[in-house]
Amino acid sequence: MKRCCIFFWIIFLIISVPAGAETIYVIATPLYEDTTEVEIEPTAFAQSIDVRRYLSRFTTTEEVLKGAVGANVRSIGGLGSYSTISIRGASANQCLVLIDGLRLNSPSGGGVDISKIPLSEVERIDIIRGSDSALFGESALGGIVNIITKDPTKRFSADISSTFGSYGTREVREGVGGPLGDSLGFMLNISRRHSDNDYEFENNNGTENDPLDDFKDTRRNNAFDDTSYMAKLIARGNSWRLKALASVYSSHKKIPGIITFPTPRAEQEFKRGTYHISAQGKPMDEFSLDVDISRVDQDDTYKDPDAPLWSDTETLSDQMSLGLGYTVGYLLVYPRFTYLEEGMDDSSMGSRTRYTRSALMRLDFGRGPFEVITTIRNDNNSQFGSKWTYRSGISWSIFDWIMIKANAGQGYRMPSFYELYYNHGFIVGNQSLKPEESFSWDIGPSIEHDYFGVSINYFDTRYNDLITYILQSGFYYKPYNISRARAKGIELYAWLEPVEGIRLSGNYTFNKMLDTTGEPNRDGNQIPGKPRNIANVQLDLTRNIKGRQVGMYASYNYTEGNFVTRANTKKLGDRRVFNLGLNFYPIERLSLNIEARNVFDKYVTDLRGFPLEGRAFYFTARMEMWTKKEEK
Repeated sequence: MKRCCIFFWIIFLIISVPAGAETIYVIATPLYEDTTEVEIEPTAFAQSIDVRRYLSRFTTTEEVLKGAVGANVRSIGGLGSYSTISIRGASANQCLVLIDGLRLNSPSGGGVDISKIPLSEVERIDIIRGSDSALFGESALGGIVNIITKDPTKRFSADISSTFGSYGTREVREGVGGPLGDSLGFMLNISRRHSDNDYEFENNNGTENDPLDDFKDTRRNNAFDDTSYMAKLIARGNSWRLKALASVYSSHKKIPGIITFPTPRAEQEFKRGTYHISAQGKPMDEFSLDVDISRVDQDDTYKDPDAPLWSDTETLSDQMSLGLGYTVGYLLVYPRFTYLEEGMDDSSMGSRTRYTRSALMRLDFGRGPFEVITTIRNDNNSQFGSKWTYRSGISWSIFDWIMIKANAGQGYRMPSFYELYYNHGFIVGNQSLKPEESFSWDIGPSIEHDYFGVSINYFDTRYNDLITYILQSGFYYKPYNISRARAKGIELYAWLEPVEGIRLSGNYTFNKMLDTTGEPNRDGNQIPGKPRNIANVQLDLTRNIKGRQVGMYASYNYTEGNFVTRANTKKLGDRRVFNLGLNFYPIERLSLNIEARNVFDKYVTDLRGFPLEGRAFYFTARMEMWTKKEEK
């Protein structure tokens, strides 16, 4: 059946060009152009990742985010496994993850599983570092990841790619889109993935200090399948733009468990539906208007026949917002009103609901080399009452190529439904919890020249009222707001493009994420799971050989200082992972890509007891076509 689908897609690609239309062939994957600014927060220390360079490769959202400045991605094993991102040492549930501005953070708790966001649907990823609940609302303590999906192009396009690789991995991605008349455009993306994930690893048998009982083992019950569909429709007028988006993702994942306590029959079913309608326009020259209505529906089921563990959790988030913009001289006044309703239906806790009414005022003043942005916000939650937050940022363009930035702001996270109400086994909730809070500031220069760029900044973030589970009498755990932490460090991003076709880029993050609770053997120590040093280097080359474009890329990741105990007596091994790939076009419209991950087969793990895959090879073929359309 899959072979038939591929065959018919190829036929469709060949015959879909209207007679007489001019065909445009892409004969090279262009070098990417990441930026250190994002439009929504121009004064922030940020990174906008151009995803187009991954079109002909086999890569995932979590792999892309691993290379971002200030980010730490943790996976529990293999392709499709639970993966979360944290920024500037914040926990995964203190990092707000959005798709086209829609919140993916579940009210049930836990970080967003970014492995369940197909990269084939993504155009770019904006990462904003620092506390910014004033603009983005609850959960934005350490930073924000906003994943921007693809828009329809102004000319017809279609593509299909197929990947085969190590550990029984295969993927098929299909996309088609283009104009429907002069003012309407559509896009449809479909992707399907599978992996056995049966890689070998070194099993220490639960005795880290005794290498004599170590043995080669194979990760079992680790396979997964997922499917994703995304449809988008955009209508454009002279002064307005209407967008409708529907995206459905589903996956079936085997859960292998920790290596010393495997779960040979555990599995998870996950489904997510994302629906979004938005309208932007300028009814008058001085005024702008945007309206958003969205829904995110998630259903997560876990079962293990060999243990009394079973859960079925459905969460629903509905959001409506209205934003108005008024420009007078050098000043932009932007009030925004939002209503968010979150609900959960859980097999063990029943149904829970809460809602938040929000109002913010944003002032953007820009004149000459200066830009100053100030945002103040009030969230009125049905459960936790009123909460005020603010954020201010300034940028000063000393010259055309150098800029100084500085920011300060607050963040907060409401306790999840699980932290409040869970009562099962050895864990009980605490309905007296209050929101976690943060305050962050940062400062530094950013340089952008024709052939190179550098951005370096110092950051300092303080976290208060952090929720920690404490052992109670009777051998059960209960959460309390008793912990504090402080993250301070340096973030560096640089790129160099000495000649056309060669680009070297890299970043380095030094983060002292310290426990400041004051308890013995913990105070002043690095918090477990928060690496102190992370460095990434990327080299991209493109060359024209006998009329055909050939590309090569290489990346290196170094991670150090990832402790596993609060006393800092043990830490994970340093990570040194090298990846290599080659991309070329043997004929027009067809690209071939070969890549090797973890070339030197280093043993790596993000969490003790959950080994990641070793050396892996992937081969990807992609066919693409565009037709030219006259633009008016």
